Amino acid sequence: MPTDTLRHSTRTTAVTPLLRPLFAIGVTAILSTAAALVLPPVAAAILAAVAVLLLLIPSLRRGGRWVILLTAALFLLRTAGYTYLHVAPMEALAGQTDTFHARVVETPNSGTMYTVEITDSTRLPVGTRVSLYCGEGISFALHDTITASVTLETVTYSRTNLYSKGVYLCAFPTDKWGATVTLTGTATPPWALRLRGWFDTQLRQVLPAEEGDLLAALCLGDRRAVSDAVDDAFRNSGLSHLLVVSGLHLSMIAVALRGLLRRLGGGYRTAAVLTVPLIGLFAVMTGGTNSVLRAWLMCSLWLMSFVIYRRYDGLTAWGMAAAVLLFAHPYRLLNAGFQLSFAATAGVLMLAPRLCRTTRRETPPATLWTRVRATAGRYIRIDGGFCRAYHTTTGIAGYTLIYSS
Repeated sequence: MPTDTLRHSTRTTAVTPLLRPLFAIGVTAILSTAAALVLPPVAAAILAAVAVLLLLIPSLRRGGRWVILLTAALFLLRTAGYTYLHVAPMEALAGQTDTFHARVVETPNSGTMYTVEITDSTRLPVGTRVSLYCGEGISFALHDTITASVTLETVTYSRTNLYSKGVYLCAFPTDKWGATVTLTGTATPPWALRLRGWFDTQLRQVLPAEEGDLLAALCLGDRRAVSDAVDDAFRNSGLSHLLVVSGLHLSMIAVALRGLLRRLGGGYRTAAVLTVPLIGLFAVMTGGTNSVLRAWLMCSLWLMSFVIYRRYDGLTAWGMAAAVLLFAHPYRLLNAGFQLSFAATAGVLMLAPRLCRTTRRETPPATLWTRVRATAGRYIRIDGGFCRAYHTTTGIAGYTLIYSS
């Protein structure tokens, strides 16, 4: 084959490999889910079919293009199917009446709308969550059981936030003052909530009342007992995020647990494998918010890197977390917490290294004084307020600590 022909064939058949495939899958999952949430389910399904048909073009199957197309088709179909099978049937019940038994799973910080989970109903499936209006003067605690005769309506307020939590209907008691809503007893909370209650009790026993409430809020995110003065102080100082369990808390717990298991004699692999379910238990116990679940998935991949002896890559873990969470519940994308958590993490992973390289100072040229100081530093080091003088005249390693304050 002539040289020119060889060069031409090499240029035309060269394929750029897809770097960080999981990161590309995560970005594609976010974009495809956003498109499917905007489009009608039928249009999203047609767009997914077009993405699959594009795989018939040979040039689009090279490199990592086929991964992008398959991911786009998968998440378009997943979101369209979720809307058609779960959201649309719930919205179709608007305007009808129902009598149900439900358990309170979320109490409002302000207002009268409680999030309840259906345990028995004539129309709604068991496990469905609705936003229940309880009226003025009626209040319930977490895990209380409620019996109510209600009229179902579509969500008209905080739509994106409620949809991201799996709440697609509002329920209003047939009596506008909520007289038909009755407390029938306290339900037995699930095992994760019982475990959280045990930890909450132990934390409050460590410190007095007000300090114990603050400790419970810092560790478990339970800020209901925190006074308004303390809440305002944290808000004014810009530290209010510490009172809500987030990825920061879970990451610190993951590092601490892994270090503790290593101290107890566990190897790198053993400590990593045991830490994954423990931080997963913490994520479930504290409510499983989007930022906590993201941090759990990313920390799990970091811990597994010790098991399989591979280098951890933050953007790869970010993409995996985005794909897993959106496939499980596509409407998570509407939640502001999900958007801010993933956007902030991506910004740190992508921009922080570049900013560090930009602001890094150039190393000064080695002068005579620099070499003398470096040589002297081998024998006299200032570390933590102490001056360590290393004596080498006798050939015996030793040092004298001289307080330099």
